[in-house]
Amino acid sequence: MAYGLLPEPGTDLGPCLPDCAHVDCKQTREQAESVCRHCGEAIGYDRPFVHDNSPFDPLDAPATFAHSACHEAAFAATEADVRPANARRGAH
Repeated sequence: MAYGLLPEPGTDLGPCLPDCAHVDCKQTREQAESVCRHCGEAIGYDRPFVHDNSPFDPLDAPATFAHSACHEAAFAATEADVRPANARRGAH
């Protein structure tokens, strides 16, 4: 799965400083302020994140995001829970 990074405000590719009315700058700030689906912290800037809607979410559900590390940890935990017991022990 590919991840994204939001550039820091005031950098060449980041939102303007001070805050402006540009649509793309506003959307970047809103996305950075959104909370990780797994840890509850802000997605922030210059930190890998993924689009993390569940396949069980309604089609019109708002977009959710997760830090890449949080998403990978949650996926690994889920994968460990669903593997058969003999596969967890390394038996074939």
